[in-house]
Amino acid sequence: MKNALSLLTALFLLLSVVACSKKATDSTVKQQSNDVAPSEEQAKIEQQRLQKEKEAGKAMSTTPQLPGYTPTGNPDVDAVNYSKAKEDLYNNHPEQYQQWAESMQNAYNQQNPGAATPVATQPPASTPQIIEIPYEEYIQMPQEKRDHIDAHPELYKVVK
Repeated sequence: MKNALSLLTALFLLLSVVACSKKATDSTVKQQSNDVAPSEEQAKIEQQRLQKEKEAGKAMSTTPQLPGYTPTGNPDVDAVNYSKAKEDLYNNHPEQYQQWAESMQNAYNQQNPGAATPVATQPPASTPQIIEIPYEEYIQMPQEKRDHIDAHPELYKVVK
């Protein structure tokens, strides 16, 4: 009987240890699953983010594209490339630039009906101004300077 009691006690202790360790493991698994599963708030934030991306994609697809510009996804590089493409279009194809600017204005008006502030259709800020040089001054200039002026009609204009 003494052996049976010892055996039962040992068995009871063993079952207690196993049961306690199982509870600890179960609570650890529940905690990990709570960390992985998104809360309602996280799900709502994710849904809002996806909606904004979807709306931005629609806006991008309806906006006229600038010829010579392809977005890379890097905002710093894209800003430089966009500015350069806009300046090149303005300097090399003024009619096409005007059409592009008008199409941008139309796209803005469609997306923002009744908006008070229209999109500016001014040339890029970095566009150089044409310098007018009187012919009398031009004749007096050294040959190198005249050659430079002649090579850059987008920058200089000789007037009588």
